Amino acid sequence: MQQEQQAIAWQRQQLIQATSQHLSQATHHCRLLQQKLATLDPHRVLQRGYAVVRSADGKIARQAADLVPGEELQIQLQEGQVTADGVTTTSERQY
Repeated sequence: MQQEQQAIAWQRQQLIQATSQHLSQATHHCRLLQQKLATLDPHRVLQRGYAVVRSADGKIARQAADLVPGEELQIQLQEGQVTADGVTTTSERQY
C-alpha cells in the first residue's frame, strides 16, 4: 500500500513538473509573438521614420507605378499627415 502511495506521489510530482515546464514554454512563446506583433504594428513602423503614402482614392501606394504624376497624395507620418502632389514617378528601387 505504501509503495502505491509513493508511486502516486511520484507521478503527481512528475505531472506538476511537466505542466509547469509546458506553461513556461507557452509563456515564452507568447512573449516572442508579442514582440513580433509589436514590430509589425503600423504605429511602431511610423515611429522608426517610415511613412504611409496613399493615393487620391485612399489606397496605400506600394510602388511608384501605383501613382500618377500630378496626383494628390496623403502622407501619414508618426505625428500628423501631409498632403502633397506627386510630380514624377520612377519605378526603379533607390536605396
